[in-house]
Amino acid sequence: FCATGKMGLSRSLVATEIAEQFWLGARTVREVAGSLPALRSVVFMGMGDAGANPKHAADAARCLTDNERFGVSRHRLTLSTVGPSPAAFHALAAAPGQLAWSVHAVDVDLRKRLVPTAAFSPEALREGLIEALDAHRRPDAKDRAVMLAVGCCVDTVDLR
Repeated sequence: FCATGKMGLSRSLVATEIAEQFWLGARTVREVAGSLPALRSVVFMGMGDAGANPKHAADAARCLTDNERFGVSRHRLTLSTVGPSPAAFHALAAAPGQLAWSVHAVDVDLRKRLVPTAAFSPEALREGLIEALDAHRRPDAKDRAVMLAVGCCVDTVDLR
């Protein structure tokens, strides 16, 4: 997924385009029924980082988890981000679904090399993530799962 970043970003998708991509994928799976399992889980990941487009990613997540539209379980929808800012975590934490933060590295300089758009330290992002989760905790629901993803590249990633 990360290699697509070398292509450059032309624009971010709007919520309806994200939902349409899901619809097209689900339709494709139905058309080749028998050879592919039904779509049950959705992960927003890749070049169009959800944290760089939080309003539309969150709106699309609400659309996909709406029982009157697609009905994807919020427990089976993950919004993944490299964490461009603490504010992005707030926008994504308000959306239905699980939240995944691709940390890449805890060393600021190494993270900046691996994620050129990184403008905040891992510590500032961690605090922003914690604040966002606390602010958007749903008292009527189980605690949300948060995934911290760290890519392991030999001689590259700081595994402290």
